[in-house]
Amino acid sequence: ETLELLTGSADPALIAELAAHFKASYDSTGYLQTAAYDGVGDMLARLAAGGRRLAIATNKRLHPTRLILEHLGWATHFDAVYALD
Repeated sequence: ETLELLTGSADPALIAELAAHFKASYDSTGYLQTAAYDGVGDMLARLAAGGRRLAIATNKRLHPTRLILEHLGWATHFDAVYALD
């Protein structure tokens, strides 16, 4: 729906092509633009060190979510990651 709104087109071929380009871009370099709120990394480290089991539920796809967690240095803090796919 977002791509249809942005393009003003409901052409399935165009939407599929744009979605594929977005995913490729996001999965290769786009995820690197993800920034964390101040203090979140420290909070996650304290929770994990305190024996808390942490999980994420996101509307992102699993692959870029894992890339983001690695990029931010948070991957080891989470026991489970749940994504749309």
